[in-house]
Amino acid sequence: MWRMVRFRRVRRGGDWLLDPFAALEEMRSLVEDALAGSGEESGQVVFLPPLDLSETDTHLIARLELPGVDPKAVKVEATEDTLSVSGEVKNEAEEKGEQFYRVERQYGSFERTVSLPVPINPESVEASYKDGVLTIRMEKKQQTSRKQIQVKID
Repeated sequence: MWRMVRFRRVRRGGDWLLDPFAALEEMRSLVEDALAGSGEESGQVVFLPPLDLSETDTHLIARLELPGVDPKAVKVEATEDTLSVSGEVKNEAEEKGEQFYRVERQYGSFERTVSLPVPINPESVEASYKDGVLTIRMEKKQQTSRKQIQVKID
C-alpha cells in the first residue's frame, strides 16, 4: 500500500553549499515523515506533529501543533544540542452501533527529536501549552569569547 508523504522544502538560499548538514537534516526529516505510519501494521498508530523552530537574539523557540493532547501527557527533554518531545493522543471510545465512513483524525504515540542549530542551556527550557500549540522556549548558551594572550619574552 502506498502512502502519501507531505514534502515541504524550506528555501534558504545556498545553505546546502555552505552547510552540508542542512541537506542531511532535511533527508532525516523526510525519512521520519515516511516512517511515521510504520506502526500501523502492529496496531500502533504513530504520527509526527508539525514543528516550527525559530530563533531570536537570546532564545530558540519551538512550536508544535498538538490539538487534543493532554499537556500532562507530554514529555519534553533537552540537551545542549537536541530537543525531544513525546506523548500520546488517546483514541476516543467508539460508540456502539456507530458506523464510520471516514476516520482522518490521528491518534497514538508521537515523538519528535530535532537537532538544534545552536547550543542551549538545558536548565533554562520552559514549555507552555495554549489552544493546542506547545511552545518551548530555550535560552541560547552564551558563546565564550576568545582572548588573545600576549607571549612574554624573558
